[in-house]
Amino acid sequence: AIALALAADGWDIGVHYRESADGAAQTVADITALGRRAVALQAGLDDASQCRQLVKRLADALGPVTGLVNSASRFDFDSIHSLTPQSFAAHLGPNLLAPLLLSQALLAQLPGQADVSSTATSTAPASTPAVIVNLLDQKLFNLNPDFLSYTLSKAALQAATTMLAQAMAPHVRVVG
Repeated sequence: AIALALAADGWDIGVHYRESADGAAQTVADITALGRRAVALQAGLDDASQCRQLVKRLADALGPVTGLVNSASRFDFDSIHSLTPQSFAAHLGPNLLAPLLLSQALLAQLPGQADVSSTATSTAPASTPAVIVNLLDQKLFNLNPDFLSYTLSKAALQAATTMLAQAMAPHVRVVG
């Protein structure tokens, strides 16, 4: 729905998927039917090297990347009773580290930003400034002890959103 709405607003879209190739292909077809360009890109967001390459792959396909919507996340149940280092780390990769690495890659590929490290996943109309949207969660405003690792990773992403907005201004607008 987000990709289709952005396409309807004039964006060309990189559709990221991990395993849902058929769904990504359908989304690309739907975007193309709207008259926009789109490409499906497979990557595991829990793999740092794949994250670092995703923006470059999109830029190679559609041109400079000026927008990123960080909407993917891991949402597995754990609590203080079941938390393990593995369950915590499994959430931090896709929910926090991936948005940071993608943001860094987006910023680095913007014209005049090769020396700066921070922003990235769709290409905007020429007059649109670069923007990153980090999807957060209502759990941040309604804290409870279930889904502990997920909630903590989203709380960290909320803090990272503010820090990225400060670090990337005025080149990139970062919102949550």
